[in-house]
Amino acid sequence: MTAPLNPSILMTTETPISPDWVFSNSSNVSVAKDRGWFSSYTPFTSRLGSLVGNVDTAVVGIGSVEIPVKLRNRRRNGQTHSTIRLDEVLHAPTSLCNILGRDFMSQYDIDVRVGGAIKDSEGRSAGYFDEDKVLFCLKLSGPPVGPTTTPSLFLRANANSGRVMYINALWADAERARWRAVKPYTDAEKVWLKQNYKDEYHFLQQHGLSIYKDEDREDGRAMARSLMAADDEVAENSKGVSDESNDDDDDDDDEEEEEEEEEEEGDDADTFLAELEADPTSHVADYHFSEKQLIWIKKHYKHSGNFLLSHGLKPFDDEDCREGRAIVEAMM
Repeated sequence: MTAPLNPSILMTTETPISPDWVFSNSSNVSVAKDRGWFSSYTPFTSRLGSLVGNVDTAVVGIGSVEIPVKLRNRRRNGQTHSTIRLDEVLHAPTSLCNILGRDFMSQYDIDVRVGGAIKDSEGRSAGYFDEDKVLFCLKLSGPPVGPTTTPSLFLRANANSGRVMYINALWADAERARWRAVKPYTDAEKVWLKQNYKDEYHFLQQHGLSIYKDEDREDGRAMARSLMAADDEVAENSKGVSDESNDDDDDDDDEEEEEEEEEEEGDDADTFLAELEADPTSHVADYHFSEKQLIWIKKHYKHSGNFLLSHGLKPFDDEDCREGRAIVEAMM
């Protein structure tokens, strides 16, 4: 994700941080060496491996980074700087440098040449690789737009011609799955919670968990994501059934729908008469409710007589029926 740089928001880090963001298409994750790069952050312990030798690197957190970068050509608005944003970047303090993994490739069109251009999904300039460095490193914005940094490890002027450098980071699938189970809720997940449970507090409360216990909140996130995945699967299956139905002949569908409606109307009439025969007060209060309310009552209480009686109200008492209507409105 690339975004214009807001000139009123300049990056300020008192401690110099590593300037080298090296593109590595063999890495399955992006890594930041310094905490100062993160705009949002969640402590999380994990380990990183590598294709090169027996490497075991400690991870202490995960978050989003915002990297101020220079633009080679000014945009139409005269802008010379931009910001590259990456999510779910690992914080590994002992890493040699910052690493741009394959997730970077999924967001940007990259020209892998010396000084190659980087473009966003809309084909706009998003940055370029620094020609003064031997590896594919982002060309950063300098202070005050960018951060104060330590000396680069990959300056071409200091390069040893006989030295081979290979930058790589591999994050195990099991560790990635562990993170996804406990990571903070995304905006989409918060919407799901609001639609179904009002908020995280009520979701946890309904499942016998406490928002004041970190372990309960982790268990709750894992549970919520399982429920969301189940909802997505049901929606996908429903879509498939709908698509298959759309392939049928329209005339046949119309005829079938008419037949089904006639059958349902007949069934409803039979049910209505049977209920009246079994309980003369079953539908005596129907006229107090709207059609939509009666449908809801039928689904949950079978008929209006049951609904009113279950709330201690009398189906033949107008005042009780008005109170019952108010209860339905509150419950629907």
